[in-house]
Amino acid sequence: IASPKNKDSLINEKPTYSGIAEVGARIVLSLRYTVDGQTTEQVIGQPTADSMGAWTFATTVPLTTGLYRLFATAIDAAGNSSDKTIIGFSVVDNTPPPTPRVAFPLKDSTVSGSMFATYGLAEANSKIIIVRDHVLTYTTQAQPDGTWKFDFVVPFGVGSHVLEYSSADASNNQSGKLTVPFLVEAGPAVVLPVVPPPQEPQPFAPPKKPLPPPQKT
Repeated sequence: IASPKNKDSLINEKPTYSGIAEVGARIVLSLRYTVDGQTTEQVIGQPTADSMGAWTFATTVPLTTGLYRLFATAIDAAGNSSDKTIIGFSVVDNTPPPTPRVAFPLKDSTVSGSMFATYGLAEANSKIIIVRDHVLTYTTQAQPDGTWKFDFVVPFGVGSHVLEYSSADASNNQSGKLTVPFLVEAGPAVVLPVVPPPQEPQPFAPPKKPLPPPQKT
C-alpha cells in the first residue's frame, strides 16, 4: 500500500487508496473501524493491478472522524492469495464550528447591574471562549443540545464594555469571532434587611406558689 501511509492523518473524507502488486492481480481492500464501541470490517473495493503493477481505488463513501485499519490482499489469476498488508490511519475533522450565537447581552444593549450571566447557542459540546474587554479570557462548555451559559463572578464597572466570543470543537478547529459591545449602568440599590441584636437569655424563675398536690382518684 503506497497511499495512505501507515499512521497518516487524513483530512479528505473520501481518500484514494493506491499501491503496487503483481501485474493483473486482483486487490481485495477491506476497512476496519469502530463506531459507538462496535468494530466493523468490510470489503470496500477490488481494484486490479495494471500492466505496471499499479492499482488504485477511490472510495465514494465518506469516512467519519476516527481511526481506521486498511487491509490489502492480492489474488492472482490462479486464485493464490498473498499475505495481508495492514496499515492504520486516522481521519481528522478540519471543519470549523459555527460562530457562537449570543442571546445575552445583545450587541449595543444596556445591562442593568454589574453581575450577570451570558448565554446563547453553539455547536454541541464545543468549547466556548469569551474574552472580556480584550484582557480576561473565560471558557465554558456547550451542552449536547448546543446551549451554553457562563456566570461572571467579577463585577463589571459602570460604562462601556466589550465581549468577544468564539468556539473550538473536539479537533480544536476554531470558529469565527463575534464581538458584542454593550453598556453597564448602575443597578437598583440593594437594601439589606435589619437584623435585631440577639437578646440575653433570661434566667429561669421558679413559680411563686407551690404546685398543689396531685388529687387522689
